[in-house]
Amino acid sequence: MTCDEYLWHLSRRIDTENKKEEASVQKSINNLKRHLDNWAAADEIREHHEFGSFVRGTKLPSCIDSSTDVDYMVVFKSTQLKPESYMEKIRRFANTYYSKSEIHKDHPTMVIELEKLKFEITPAIELYGSRYPGYHIPAPQNLALQWIETYPEQMEIDLKKAEGLNNNLLRPLIQLIKYWNVLNGKPLTSYKIEHNCTSLVFLGEKTLFNYFIHAAEWVTLNQFLKSDEKKKSEELKKNIEIIKNYHKQGKESLALLFLQFVLPKI
Repeated sequence: MTCDEYLWHLSRRIDTENKKEEASVQKSINNLKRHLDNWAAADEIREHHEFGSFVRGTKLPSCIDSSTDVDYMVVFKSTQLKPESYMEKIRRFANTYYSKSEIHKDHPTMVIELEKLKFEITPAIELYGSRYPGYHIPAPQNLALQWIETYPEQMEIDLKKAEGLNNNLLRPLIQLIKYWNVLNGKPLTSYKIEHNCTSLVFLGEKTLFNYFIHAAEWVTLNQFLKSDEKKKSEELKKNIEIIKNYHKQGKESLALLFLQFVLPKI
């Protein structure tokens, strides 16, 4: 087995596990939608829908990432309230339809933890005048802001465009980098992985293996990691160099051995 074949094997395993969960995930999403439509304050809602990695097809299955979630946005008609007031509305909704033990606040979202699935529900208000549909959502607590802007549809469009320019290799690549990220304590956010993999320029690289090496080298250049996370980044850098050298020398079995150390079998 070559390094490229091994990465495709991992990618297919990820897809297989995602498909196993698909029916139950969709059932939970449908229940959430029905609850929102039937909620006593439903007339205050302009729209609600899933977004994020679930929609883009880049999420990891729960057997790989136990904290995997579905991002769900609830857009309110009123734009006059403060973020905390919208969060409180989401909390009241969640308390109406779900057990209190399943609900907790994780600013800027309200989290509903079901048996095998976690919803992160984000309140939002519509942002007008942008090229793509945009929203104001509550800012993370570490920012001195009330609101930040988000454009989930733009990210989906950018990914589709980049996929077309990169032989449909970006989605499996993103999932493989996310797999490494999970194995190493998630030093990078899911958004950062997706945004940067979509923005990378792959010149003359035609295989998933080449794409992975290029993206992994970007990970090792990240300047914003904590000290313990930098150690993992340095270890990745060392292993990537070993894999590249063995691959160039035609010692594929040795390259594969180190690649399996970086990304173990699922």
